[in-house]
Amino acid sequence: MYSGDINWSLTFQGFPTGSFEYTNIAESDLPSFEAAYNYRKGQQEKIYLKICGIDFVITSYGYDRKAAVWKDTVLINVYSVSIELHSKWEELVSQEIKVFKLVPLGSSSVSISTLCSSVNVPYSGTRFDVVIPTNSDKDYSVTIDSVVKAYSIIYGCYVDYNEGVTLRDLNSGGGSWSFTSEEIVTDGKNALSDGVGYRNTELTWGTGANKNNVAATPESTYSKKEPLIQTLTEVDEDLEKPPAGTLVIKNISDNTAEKKTKHTTVSINGSTDTEETWIWGFEYTAEDICLPNGLPFSSTPEKFWKLIEYQKTTHKYETIDGLSLNIKAKDPDPQYADTDLSGFVNLIIHPDYTDFATFSGQSGTFQSNAKYLTESNTQGWTRARFVQESDDKLITFDKDDPDYPLAKFQSLPSTSITAYSLINSRTLYKTDPNLPFSVEWKLYDELEPRIKELIDTHGQQISSAGKVGILYPDPNFVEPMAILVESHQSSSFAFTPNPESTSDYPLAPYITGEETFNRTDRTFVNDNQYKEKVSEFNSQSSGFSDLIEKVVFRNVLGKLPEATTRKSDWDKTDGTLTDLSNATHIQHYFMDSDDSTLIPLGRTKNYPTATTLNQAVLAAVTELQIEGMGKDTIARSLFPFYPNLRSGDRVVTPYNRFSNMGDWRIANASFKLTFRGISDKYGLHPICQCEPTSISLGLIRKRNVTTYKQDAATPTDDKTASDPKMSVTGGTTQTIGKVLANSPNRRRY
Repeated sequence: MYSGDINWSLTFQGFPTGSFEYTNIAESDLPSFEAAYNYRKGQQEKIYLKICGIDFVITSYGYDRKAAVWKDTVLINVYSVSIELHSKWEELVSQEIKVFKLVPLGSSSVSISTLCSSVNVPYSGTRFDVVIPTNSDKDYSVTIDSVVKAYSIIYGCYVDYNEGVTLRDLNSGGGSWSFTSEEIVTDGKNALSDGVGYRNTELTWGTGANKNNVAATPESTYSKKEPLIQTLTEVDEDLEKPPAGTLVIKNISDNTAEKKTKHTTVSINGSTDTEETWIWGFEYTAEDICLPNGLPFSSTPEKFWKLIEYQKTTHKYETIDGLSLNIKAKDPDPQYADTDLSGFVNLIIHPDYTDFATFSGQSGTFQSNAKYLTESNTQGWTRARFVQESDDKLITFDKDDPDYPLAKFQSLPSTSITAYSLINSRTLYKTDPNLPFSVEWKLYDELEPRIKELIDTHGQQISSAGKVGILYPDPNFVEPMAILVESHQSSSFAFTPNPESTSDYPLAPYITGEETFNRTDRTFVNDNQYKEKVSEFNSQSSGFSDLIEKVVFRNVLGKLPEATTRKSDWDKTDGTLTDLSNATHIQHYFMDSDDSTLIPLGRTKNYPTATTLNQAVLAAVTELQIEGMGKDTIARSLFPFYPNLRSGDRVVTPYNRFSNMGDWRIANASFKLTFRGISDKYGLHPICQCEPTSISLGLIRKRNVTTYKQDAATPTDDKTASDPKMSVTGGTTQTIGKVLANSPNRRRY
């Protein structure tokens, strides 16, 4: 009889983990363990388990041969099986979620509940909205894990992943437990460290607008990331076998029965690069399946289930020239109000962004961070024949029939191409500028030294209020391109001479396959409407006897469809802040914590998700308490078994000398059950031995933080003067791609 144990553990603000270990397993019993725990077999679906209210997913399965024993004259191998468990929610809260699939493009926030429900993660606790940065592109994404960790502390909470995602108040949340000395098996090490705290620590929040620090900023560099190449394969079940339930073939028309497909897609940075398709189906002739009396019948359909079509598509992407723009910034001083000849302020590109644009005077060229899909080419083959058979016309049943070779299947090469003719949307939609940069107006005296040097070197014009315009090109800018013409041509064409053709009575050759040509022409009408002309030409079947030509005109509401793009991803590396000699601090907040006498001076704490001083202070206190929880610890072993303990729960134990300093919370908890057999012959009532529950407690101290403000002298420059007014013109018309011509092969014969 096999035995084993189960272990699982909980961690404060971490994900539960666990494992199974089975021992003394006979080799004959291994299949039942694989069926129960090995998710890579069978349907390859993830296997979820709930242990004492906590959701786990099996992440690995393994076995190990431990020994071999003789039973009578039979050698029996003995194995152990190991199963690893992770939290069901860990992968879900770590995946990237595209925000603008949940809220309209341009929204300023999305609720945490919406984010969690989009990936089916239960959420409870403090409700809050996640701020979406201004001008975020349509692919802007976040993870639930990063969001809740950033927002939890500004609400004085900690994150509990035991049963989904829960934000619990650090001072009042969680369960409460009290244990007597009889329930404590052993006392572990008790450690009380030097306190952590703040002393003259600068406090900032949000975007840092609460201070104005114009010290030299570090130089940053951008480097293009290696392309992310992914392969996705979709395969019908039992691809190389006929559909379930196909027992016999009774007629020739079964050639058109159900097909099965395998499709593989290779993408680069999320854009399709190549596609391959394999199609399986029935292929047979009357000669293959007819009985001697000419009756179509076969009881072995699997013999005629074959690969009947293959296609490989490659996609071509092209770049466009940089976007040329004229940018003027007019000084708001009244003396320039009535003239267009003077009063213009030149702008300068921030030196960290010169790889993405060039700019001089009032004109610049900005690079588009994308390639555009302009062509898709498909090559392959398909199985076809020149003459079709039917139940009434069994050509291949008679080898003397002159059409016999024409009714045999052969591989026909197939080709297709889809081409796109693109134009930049900027020339059509004048009301949608989609600027490839942002601008920041700063007083010259507040500029960092390296930008001052650029201004001085090039003699840049400064506004009458002493302001300078700094341009920040967007590394992720993509110039939108609209699809004006979309054309598609495909052909799987073959011909052979008519065997009955003579010089006196010439006959047309036999032709088989299919040819199509489709073209969609679009004409811009206004910002919310365009016209389409759709032309379709199709000829197919033996001899191209079926010919269809159709032209449709229609009005369409909305904008022209945008081209598919392949974008590059960039890594930004920030430099080190070294020069503080030019700093002009206008307003600073600092903080001290209780028991800070021995804390070193300095440091800066920034809480970008906080929007007020109160939120920033609460975040600072919460972070201080959690940090201290990892330094002030005690360990206990409890008996009997307490499977309902959760990380973050409050625990009171006897002989605790430091309980007056705060609350002891569960930082880690470990549980173990040992399987000792079963109590009935049906295996329905296992016998389990519970081991003592091990817990590690951290002290949440009562902490206080006080803040104070230091003001420096305000510069004499007029900080309230309005910024120069910008105007942007230009944006040259660009077209890329091509348009296919309709030139079918069938016209040659």
